[in-house]
Amino acid sequence: IEKAIAKDPSDPELWVLRGNAEEPDPGGRGQQGKIGAAAFYESALARDPHHVGAHHYLVHAYENVGRYGEAVAHARTYAASAVNVPHAQHMLGHVLPRAGTLEEALVQFEKAEALHDAYERAEHVRPGDDWHRAHNLDLMGNVYLRFGRFADAEKAFRRQNSIPFANPIWEGNHASLPEFLLLRGRAEEALALARKMSLGVGS
Repeated sequence: IEKAIAKDPSDPELWVLRGNAEEPDPGGRGQQGKIGAAAFYESALARDPHHVGAHHYLVHAYENVGRYGEAVAHARTYAASAVNVPHAQHMLGHVLPRAGTLEEALVQFEKAEALHDAYERAEHVRPGDDWHRAHNLDLMGNVYLRFGRFADAEKAFRRQNSIPFANPIWEGNHASLPEFLLLRGRAEEALALARKMSLGVGS
């Protein structure tokens, strides 16, 4: 990638790829980047200030190093640049709680959920093919919980729990619903659900 950049340093895509390569995971997709990766994404933006991918990855990178103000700024740009993309709306919600803005975060999670639902219906996408929806529902349920909106939280957690994960080793990501049931004093329901999870049969 660096040889390619040396030949054409004006190409923002190359700088984005170089930022991905800075991650510890060889399959880096922008989620695990830190300040080293951020420098390359900023270099991409210097070539193309509207590069949606660079803004997206900078949300992750700056959140990962605790620079939440900058993460929120890039998340706002990402969300405004991709208004019909569920994950773009989710990313703003994802980082806003770090800045103490739960109310707006909830709006973003709800927006992302509506977009996910519309997308799956229109494109006949199977539940679970896009793991982002389950992640969004999980965070949305937790914000409902913070606001004491227990019925809404349970609805979100049940919807999340009904979505299968492509890889069975991710079954633990369904833990929010039994944890919620325990929190609400419904131990028998939580235990029954946990037994099903332990067998890998979901809900």
